[in-house]
Amino acid sequence: MRRRWRRDHQLIAFPGPNVSGMSQVSRRSALLAVPASATLVAAGAANASAAPLASPAILTFTARRTKVTIPNVPPAGIPLGSTYIALLDLFDKDGAKVGDGSVHGSIVDILVEIPPKIVVQAHAIFRFPSIGEIHTTNMHIRQIPNPGVRHFVAITGGTGDYRTARGSGTIEHVHDTDTLVVLNVMVDPPPAAPGT
Repeated sequence: MRRRWRRDHQLIAFPGPNVSGMSQVSRRSALLAVPASATLVAAGAANASAAPLASPAILTFTARRTKVTIPNVPPAGIPLGSTYIALLDLFDKDGAKVGDGSVHGSIVDILVEIPPKIVVQAHAIFRFPSIGEIHTTNMHIRQIPNPGVRHFVAITGGTGDYRTARGSGTIEHVHDTDTLVVLNVMVDPPPAAPGT
């Protein structure tokens, strides 16, 4: 079966020439149907883009590692592909606890230096009670502490009030246990109430 990408990035499958059950007429019909469906997709995209977008919310908090399975300075000979986890407590700028979270990471590269540095791919979940979760991911050189060095993160989704979360942000390992997190979070506005 041959497969072809349309301009709107949808995959269409066409049976190969030796496949019985599909005549040339139906293949032609399938090809002629592509522009019509592409028009519908384009019209749907135009309507979706006309919806008002929410302004980004900037969330700034400190993520404090309370438990972690990897030391700040990795031991010599740490194997590539090793994984680690960290449990977090989240604090606002006044030091009040606002949530918790976790990090799950994998070592994807080892830089041969003294001490060795590791490159990690990490997925973090920041959980805010009664509000929801924000999920992020990134890849960076894990050096703790490393004040003044910010690593970009992508917001990949969330739950609750953050179920449509997207955007980006930064993390900065300011000292041995604390990471400063700044997220520019976009969420879709809530749907309009029926009849409005």
